[in-house]
Amino acid sequence: MAVANEVIADRFHLRSSRGPGAWGELFDAEDKPPFAALAGGLSSRGASVAGNVVLIELVQSATLPDGVKAETVEREMKAVKSASNPHLLKCLECGRVGAGHSQGLLYLAMESWKDSLEDRLQQPTTISDQDLEIIAGAVADALVTLHNRGIHHAGVHPGRIVWVGADWKLAPSGPAAAAGLRILPPENTTSPAEDVYAFGLTFLHAFLAVRGHVAPPPHLQLHHP
Repeated sequence: MAVANEVIADRFHLRSSRGPGAWGELFDAEDKPPFAALAGGLSSRGASVAGNVVLIELVQSATLPDGVKAETVEREMKAVKSASNPHLLKCLECGRVGAGHSQGLLYLAMESWKDSLEDRLQQPTTISDQDLEIIAGAVADALVTLHNRGIHHAGVHPGRIVWVGADWKLAPSGPAAAAGLRILPPENTTSPAEDVYAFGLTFLHAFLAVRGHVAPPPHLQLHHP
């Protein structure tokens, strides 16, 4: 499995694990130019080359949920990478690791984020109704892009709505939403309609939270007639 300082795809330097992601394990990493990665992270003058901070998700076939194949995950990674919207988390690169401790594993490189809507709602005084209206509009726009491309997100919840730079974005979720919540409607529909239902409950929860009615996120998984 991956180790600290391993270089993925001749450019992504793994630093430390963040724990589970949508498909596998998340790692903080630096994106450095190929010449810097191959030279051990040193410039021509011997100084350390600073890279952009990114997140790398590494996936082992053996840890995927029953019935989910690595090929399915790879197809979804490529589909997410190809979807372009300012409110979708930017996916930089994906594929299979060619060498090193992680050889053969699937990887997805994406923008790093500071915190999530779920984090902010733990301290609701840091967010307002006006903020939530902006965030809801951003997530709705991201979902329209995904659905127009035939992509079912399958994991909309406060932990997947993240703060990147100066924008709120929707982070990808795996085909089985293996990590985090899965907000299914009462009829258990697993289609873009699920995303719409999960969007509605996510922001109902958020607007109630800023009014002091904070419920634990797992509560969103319950049926709400």
